[in-house]
Amino acid sequence: MISLERVSRSFDGGRGFAVEDVSLEIREGETLVLLGSSGSGKTTLLRLTNRLLEPTSGTVEVDGEPIAGQDPASLRRRIGYVFQGIGLFPHLTVEENVAMVPRLLGWPRPKRRERAHELLRILGLDPKTFASRFPEELSGGGSSNAWGGAVPWPRIRRTC
Repeated sequence: MISLERVSRSFDGGRGFAVEDVSLEIREGETLVLLGSSGSGKTTLLRLTNRLLEPTSGTVEVDGEPIAGQDPASLRRRIGYVFQGIGLFPHLTVEENVAMVPRLLGWPRPKRRERAHELLRILGLDPKTFASRFPEELSGGGSSNAWGGAVPWPRIRRTC
């Protein structure tokens, strides 16, 4: 679970806030979509959840533990989020992109492949059709779905 409790972030010493007093909870297996106009704080919230930014005030927790004391690289391997249009390595296949974090975690190749195919199926992408494709061979939605398969890598599961 990811939770934000009264999280604020200022870039100008508190005169203005990119996000102010935000509280939310995302349970395992849930999907969250941040929808808003440009400059509304969507990207800032995402960056706060994976320690690309630190909050000016408030607390961010993952699985009940504050992230402030956690190693950022380890934290980022445990959680994930989807950006449409960016994020896939163009020189790797969809399968290799989806299996990148399990690879970094030291999973053996057969387990990575099995997990990548499982995640592709969860996202409605047939592994026989998409696993061997490269990102430039995908539509915008297909690319977004493939990137979605990469996160949150070890824990995502079918909920429908």
